[in-house]
Amino acid sequence: MTSKILYATGWEVRPTEQKGLGLFAIRPYSRGTLIVEYTGDVIDFFEVEDRVETIYKERSQYYFIRLDDNLIIDAGQHGSVARFVNHSCDPNAEMQNWVVDETPRIGLFAKKDIAAGEEITYDYNFENAEDPEKCYCGSKHCRGYI
Repeated sequence: MTSKILYATGWEVRPTEQKGLGLFAIRPYSRGTLIVEYTGDVIDFFEVEDRVETIYKERSQYYFIRLDDNLIIDAGQHGSVARFVNHSCDPNAEMQNWVVDETPRIGLFAKKDIAAGEEITYDYNFENAEDPEKCYCGSKHCRGYI
């Protein structure tokens, strides 16, 4: 993919060297600022298992994020650009849960000030000891695996 996907909201999706597509700031974000909401299909764990075995059978990566104890947001088919945020062991953003009109939501917020041109990242904090995925964040605090 050679062209950039631009958005008037302050970010763009573009290729990275080793991590596929990434989300980059095209304007500065102050610490605590909402960058983008993580949206997609809200499903339960049974539906996650079904999708992994059927529609995502040939994929090795998924866009699932836990909304609460029972629900998952699947951004794989109908999600916002938040799904393109890559992992970093020293992230500049974080996912936060909040409630709007009694509906739980997840937003990506600046954890520290983010400069224009900087890749927006958060810590996936995976706990998969069976099949750890190599980390390419490049941080001096890199754990080696996601």
